[in-house]
Parts: sequence; C-alpha cells; structure tokens
Amino acid sequence: MSSVKHDVIQWVKRANSDAGLNGDHGNRRRRPTLRKVLEYVKLRRPKEDATTMQRRRSEGIDFVGELPMNIVTSKLIPMFMDDHVDTWGPCPYLDVSQRWRDRIFQCFQGLHFWLPHEEEHKTPRSIQLFQYPQLVKDMYIEWYGKYWMDVLLREGDFSSLRKLKVNGPSDTKECLVPTLRSVGRNLSQLTIHQLHVSLDDLLLACPKLTSLTLYVHYHIDFKCIALTTWPAIKELSITHNRIRRTTYDEVALICKSFPGLQKLDLCSCANMQCVLLVTDSFPCFKYFSIMAYRDGVRLHADY
Repeated sequence: MSSVKHDVIQWVKRANSDAGLNGDHGNRRRRPTLRKVLEYVKLRRPKEDATTMQRRRSEGIDFVGELPMNIVTSKLIPMFMDDHVDTWGPCPYLDVSQRWRDRIFQCFQGLHFWLPHEEEHKTPRSIQLFQYPQLVKDMYIEWYGKYWMDVLLREGDFSSLRKLKVNGPSDTKECLVPTLRSVGRNLSQLTIHQLHVSLDDLLLACPKLTSLTLYVHYHIDFKCIALTTWPAIKELSITHNRIRRTTYDEVALICKSFPGLQKLDLCSCANMQCVLLVTDSFPCFKYFSIMAYRDGVRLHADY
C-alpha cells in the first residue's frame, strides 16, 4: 500500500469517527471530501519528506565506522573526493559526521583549501573554511587582499596549517605580516608571489620554515639577515623578473645565512661567479642545472 493511499484512508477514518461521535446532523459539511484529503496530503507530503531528509542528513550515513580504516582512507574516500577543497561550493562529505571528517583528515593528512581569486571580495560560498580551520593543513590563496581573509587567518584556529601559498598585490604588506605572525608559528612551507614583504619579516614570523619560495619583482634586502643564520631552511627558491638580478654579494649572504640548504633555486644570478660561489659553499650539492641568459644565469642546485 502506498504511503499516499495510507494517509487518505487514515484521514477518512478519522473524519468518520469524529462525525459518529458528534452525530451526523450538522456535521456533513465538516466531513472532508476525497478531493480535499488528496489536496491536503499533497501539501503535507513534501513537508514530511523535507523533514525526513533533514533528519537523515543530520544523522548521516556513518558506514565508514564499520569498514577497516585502511580501506576507507586508501580506497573509499579517494573514489568520491578530491584531495583539495575549494570554495566554489561546500564539500558534503565533511558534514556527514565527526567520524567522516576524521577519516578524510587521515586520508589526505589534513584538508587542502584552494581559494579562487573571485572569493576575496565577498564571503566565500563555502563556510567550511570557517567551520573547520583546525583541520586545514594546506591553503592556496589565489589573490590576497584586505578583506575577510585577513580577519579569518588572524582569528581562526589554524593550528594544523603547514603549507601556505599566497598571491596578491604589492600593497598588502601591512596586513600580511601580522597575519603571518598569527598563522606562521607552525608553517613549514611558504610561497609568496608578487607580495612585497621583507625577508626578515617572513623568517621572524615563521620560525619553523623549512621551505621558502619567493616570486618577486622588487629588490630583496639580504643585508637585513646578515647577522643571523637560519639553519632550518632546507629549500630556498628566489625568482626575480628579468630586470632584477641577484648579485655576487647577495649570493654570498644567502650561502652564509642559510647553511643547511639542500635545494637552491636562483633566477637569475648576475654571472657564473655566483654559481662557483654556491658550489664552493655547498659541496654536498650533487646536482646542478645552469641556464645562461643574455641578462643572467639561472641556477638550480639539489642535494
């Protein structure tokens, strides 16, 4: 028996029972006709379905708890979910239950959020970045401005954030440096593109960095780090535009300030003397890639 037919029968029986208790006289008009009952059921059914769906959604399908963890994390979750979450829309699997979020976190070693350029000037379509900041391990901000992102990073609990990549205009230095002081205490990898931030500010704000990548079109003041060494930095990549070149003295400061380097990318150096200086300073480097341009030399050295 269909659910609609069942509802019709129940309502007709109830109407007849009420009429029998009160007598037929004066109650016939109050008896619902079949057409009215059907109309009522049609209006009532979507509301019940919506309520049931909301209840099921809140309860979630927690069958991941019944499966072995290695099957869930290595096979099941990668089948229906990418390894990153963007803000074009919410990821429904994060809202199923706490156990689902734990398994997703274990599968990808944290959440990887990508924030497109268009999201900077308005509240993101997905609120999950606000809901689960403590689960975010990797974040790529395609365009960092002076709006909600600055407040979010400063006030959110991004205790698991280890990798941050930021693009943006060169006039955001004043808001980016305080933000890095808030989230940079646990950062291990940082990539800055276009943003004009001094090198010592970056290193002081992120004391646990092991990898630093800079794409810049401005002059980097290496003298500000001349009196300090940063042995924790293992990978350093600095890319200037074609107008600016890293001089021999600046390469000497890099070699002195980052004695623990295992990978170095410089584009571009002033001349081949810079390359020889790197080979002398880091005899542990086993692989070199050198590309000579008209206006400089690109060096890649790897351990």
